[in-house]
Amino acid sequence: MVPSAAKPRPRRAEIATNPGLRRALGPRVLRSLDTKKLLPEDFIVLRGKQAVLHPSPYFGIYRELRLSYCMGSTPPRRQQRYPEGTQGFFYWYIDPNAPLLAGQLRFRVTDREHPASFSAGKDLCLPTGEPWTLPLIAIASGENYTLLRYILLLERLVTKDVMGKAAAAAGIVSPRTSIGPMVHSHFVWRFRQPFRIKLEARRVRIWVTGPSGIVPVTFHNLFRSYWAEMPPYEGTALVQFERSPFLEHAGTRTVVLRIVKLAGIRKTHGDWSPVQEPEEGELVRKSGAFWLPLFVDVDESHPQQECTKALQLLFENEGISKST
Repeated sequence: MVPSAAKPRPRRAEIATNPGLRRALGPRVLRSLDTKKLLPEDFIVLRGKQAVLHPSPYFGIYRELRLSYCMGSTPPRRQQRYPEGTQGFFYWYIDPNAPLLAGQLRFRVTDREHPASFSAGKDLCLPTGEPWTLPLIAIASGENYTLLRYILLLERLVTKDVMGKAAAAAGIVSPRTSIGPMVHSHFVWRFRQPFRIKLEARRVRIWVTGPSGIVPVTFHNLFRSYWAEMPPYEGTALVQFERSPFLEHAGTRTVVLRIVKLAGIRKTHGDWSPVQEPEEGELVRKSGAFWLPLFVDVDESHPQQECTKALQLLFENEGISKST
């Protein structure tokens, strides 16, 4: 019996233009992030703990891109697998009216490989309900993101000037902590934009994005008394900055922090002081003789403080001047 000749290995160009062959062989090819240019061959199935994406053979670059889903929320904190049925299209997203530095990579889950299904799909979300994203600030400087930078510039989704500003912003560090933004840092640019924090954390840092850079906001002991060795509660909270609803703050630029959603909350009995239990819809309160709502008047606080500068950006991004 004459053995059959081995079939030739498909070329990268053939893999890139044949969705069925691509899924069968495994390589995932990233060609476009522009929703107006998506083709059936841009349809990608994500499985496992890490997606390995290859550049289109027409790009002339060969560095692959690795994207993970998320870390587990409880120890041991390991990489989590992409949810079953994660298939669709990577695309570039930026909120209307947002600073250009606030752009981000997202993944739209669809039920079929034709781009016409994009509008009916839903964005991939984290277990907390937030959209899975990769911010421009991380992409602009990350060694792993060469392919993303190439596509964003090639398709003019991001200009060289904005990419340069994002790279410069990624190198910014907080003067108080000497810590800069990381891949999983939280970036916000407007009021009522939820971000995730851990109830047990001693320190919470958020980065506010403006037209030309980012500024950190750091809070200490949000859900515990200052002298507590152990946190009274563990779990995750989605919170958001809002303009103060109190009458005494009318006509001022005063910011409060509201709890939108709680997940996995558990009392630890680690703090015997009278700590108020976090509740959805309530304002975050600060530790002291009384647990009063946390608020910051950005025009009365010290103008050089990081927190003041960052929260001022929220008003400036919405065109709210000091005289409002």
